[in-house]
Amino acid sequence: MADEGSILLLGFGDQRKALAGRVFLLRLKTAWAETLEEARETVAGGEPRAIVIHSRPRFDVAGLADLGKDSPHGRLTLGVLGPRPPERQLEALRQAGATLCLWDPFSDGELRFVLNQALHGLQDCSRGEVRVPTDLAARIESATGEKPASVYNLSVSGAYLETMRPTSNGGRVMVELPMPGGTLRVQARVVSTNVPGNLQRPNLPMGMGVQFFGVEPATSSALAGYVEERGRGYRL
Repeated sequence: MADEGSILLLGFGDQRKALAGRVFLLRLKTAWAETLEEARETVAGGEPRAIVIHSRPRFDVAGLADLGKDSPHGRLTLGVLGPRPPERQLEALRQAGATLCLWDPFSDGELRFVLNQALHGLQDCSRGEVRVPTDLAARIESATGEKPASVYNLSVSGAYLETMRPTSNGGRVMVELPMPGGTLRVQARVVSTNVPGNLQRPNLPMGMGVQFFGVEPATSSALAGYVEERGRGYRL
């Protein structure tokens, strides 16, 4: 992942050890700093492409806006993680350029998603669609039978399904999604898989990416509403 750069985690103090353990298990490349001065030196080294700071840092957040000037990559994505701060501090973080947030308590799936979004952008690059993390437990029907899967992320036109038994690339499946407003059933084709081996993508869980097809208008509308509502929780 060296060519993709790393995420600089800034200002976590005593919470650094616990967070480092969780990030390590996600197999994401990170760097650490406690002060703006340390962060500036790390950014100037060229590797970080995103910065995630503690939501209640012990430094003036106004200085964050200048960190991108020291990076060969230009403007860096800025995210915030930790306890939700008061609105006054939230506005200061927005003014400093923060666009992503993740408030306590959060799951490892949410942490993985937000850190990946910090590295790769707020949208799915191939289709320009917003994807959101979920806690949905899907059921997949395929030619070989049924199996459960966790919905790692979801968009209006597809999903990434976490499962140790993904269907082969190009296969067709029926995905059952237990949405808040009722269960949806959508047809999908497998467009990518992530399994152990040389081509494994370590920043993603084991599973498969699927693209929906033949979606009814009412189902598409329900998906869009869920994605929009869920996405607001991760945007600053």
